[in-house]
Amino acid sequence: MATIPKPRVDAIDVAHYQIVTDEAAIPFLPVMTCKGSEGASYRDPTRPNWIRIFRTRAKVMGMYHWVRSDSSMKAQVENLAGCFREEGALPRDGELAPGWIVQLDWERTYRTVNGVKVLVRDLTVAEIDVWLRYADETFGPGRVITYGSDWVPNFTAWRKLHPERPVWYANYSLSDLPSGGQQESAKYKACLWQWSSQVMVPGVDTASRPGIDVSEMLNSAEVYATAHITTPVPIPVPPPIIGDDMPAFISNKQAGKYGAAPSPQGGCTIWERVHNGKMALSFESWIGYGQPYGIALDDSVIDGIPDWQGDAIDLVARSDANAALDAATRQAAAISDIRMGGQRIADAGGR
Repeated sequence: MATIPKPRVDAIDVAHYQIVTDEAAIPFLPVMTCKGSEGASYRDPTRPNWIRIFRTRAKVMGMYHWVRSDSSMKAQVENLAGCFREEGALPRDGELAPGWIVQLDWERTYRTVNGVKVLVRDLTVAEIDVWLRYADETFGPGRVITYGSDWVPNFTAWRKLHPERPVWYANYSLSDLPSGGQQESAKYKACLWQWSSQVMVPGVDTASRPGIDVSEMLNSAEVYATAHITTPVPIPVPPPIIGDDMPAFISNKQAGKYGAAPSPQGGCTIWERVHNGKMALSFESWIGYGQPYGIALDDSVIDGIPDWQGDAIDLVARSDANAALDAATRQAAAISDIRMGGQRIADAGGR
């Protein structure tokens, strides 16, 4: 069966099931969310620590609420609102702060009886509409992205009634078929596509199994509009053909000779060659465009980076501009810290 190219990791969502294995290694990503609450009273105890980490790494932060059919919709919205207020993101008389989103986690409602997982009752379209109405009143209009899938009863019917609502769609099929996740995401006009729950992301893991939930951002403008932040400048297209003469790292300016147009706003974008013959945008993959972290590398610096052949190369620029270049790490299986002059990225055009 034909498969599509491996999607990007633009977003992660975590909860108490996940653990931090190496905080310093957790990448910078455009979207990071964690579980805030469930039902009318439960709040995830690991949420404060996840939010602390997100504040230094994410362009968009959020919390999700696992909505249940056995609790009042209004009480559930208030429960989640309490989590945002504890983080200082939601004043009592105002809207959700810029840079934040609310993620409605719409799945199926279960309870455990004598150690057995029992379905309570599936949520109706009307109940989801009530939850969203209270959320609009509490957080401000249009601040919710609804997470769901066609395996969730009534999701498809709800989507037909509300095509204007942002959707975070889950489908783990990477097949190149009409039923594949990429194709179904397009059908539902999803702004985010959760394409796996078992991808190894540096610094994070799941206690019960390898890997965590990851998503690709399909409509960044809709995501950033929901978070009430300015949409970053669109990223340039990577070189379409990779020849043997292409170095492991090239800049946006250098990419022109390989068929990629330079960034219209100037600056310097870093492309890297990885083991499968694809070109990955390192700064986009590991930092998240628009974030004021890392450094800008000019062509002369990139020309000086040795060509390292291996399974993959990780180019991760960290927020501490005073950190020194770790030459030993560069020579190992990944390039983890690049510090060339300490020039900070001022905006999306400065990369």
